Amino acid sequence: MSTNVLYQVNVFGEFIDIEPIPDNIMKLMPLLSNLQLMPNTIQEINPNYGLNPLNRIAFTSANINFRVEINSDKIAIFQNSPNEKGISNSLEDFLHNVEIVIDVILKAFSKKGTRASLITDTLYLDFELEKLNAIYDKVSNPLDYFIENRPFEWTVRNVSRDEYGSEQTNVILDIGRTQGSFNNSAKRIDCISGKFDINTIFENKNERFDTESVREFLIYALEKRNSIQKQLESILVG
Repeated sequence: MSTNVLYQVNVFGEFIDIEPIPDNIMKLMPLLSNLQLMPNTIQEINPNYGLNPLNRIAFTSANINFRVEINSDKIAIFQNSPNEKGISNSLEDFLHNVEIVIDVILKAFSKKGTRASLITDTLYLDFELEKLNAIYDKVSNPLDYFIENRPFEWTVRNVSRDEYGSEQTNVILDIGRTQGSFNNSAKRIDCISGKFDINTIFENKNERFDTESVREFLIYALEKRNSIQKQLESILVG
């Protein structure tokens, strides 16, 4: 059994001037009304703008699982616990709503982004200890010590360079065994996590990501993530 615990999209850029003043909030509220998001403010610490917290605009759904943050250097959109009932459950639904939000913000303030990223985090549950150890052997090629003394927590990080169109990207997958509680439950879990971070490279800082460019990135990132996830899941069930 698997459960998604996080979907996240970031569009990086220069957004410091989108301050939490009434005019800016009122400009966005009617445009985001179909998503039933409520405005509020958050505090951000960004060393590039000093040590004092910056007040920033945020929007959240009624159950607070879906959240939009307009930080000084990025627009961050989150869906926490997407398997629970909320504004969007599937990753495809989430990305559809992301496109709406990004389109509204970029056009309302005549902005373009410099980078984009898609992050997802999935937990794979209900493995016996023997299976957890077998997965570790498959993905890590462990040293003799760790074959004899099995680790109860571990992470294998994979970072590759890829491209689509004229964009270069980083494709990152962290596979790990983790222990803890889930959804504030008292029940302890021992599971495998698969966290993806697919992003355009930091070195290209040109302001080029408009609504259509973000959409193209999300199509690419979704296809790349789903393809690699199938390969991961074949190892987990094999």
